[in-house]
Amino acid sequence: MTLPTDGRRMPKSIDDPAQVLLWSMDEFVMVAVLFGVGLTFRQLTASVVGIFIFLKVYRRFRDGRPNGFLQHVMYWYGFAGNETSCIRNPFIRRFLP
Repeated sequence: MTLPTDGRRMPKSIDDPAQVLLWSMDEFVMVAVLFGVGLTFRQLTASVVGIFIFLKVYRRFRDGRPNGFLQHVMYWYGFAGNETSCIRNPFIRRFLP
């Protein structure tokens, strides 16, 4: 990523994920969840340590795979919705109202 004159980070290509503070959007969601769990159970130190461990492992996992791999895995195991439900069956010859 390159830095423009005002200090914000600009993505190198249009396919780069959105940035929130220091993390990409997929990392930020997990950081927020782990931080919330740490606040809920009053274990903030353990939660912050868990966040750093998660980020280290997840970045190593993500860097070796193509963009959108996590979304594909979520769809494969049934955690993501079926976005192709609006595509009609191409073998149907007539559509009845």
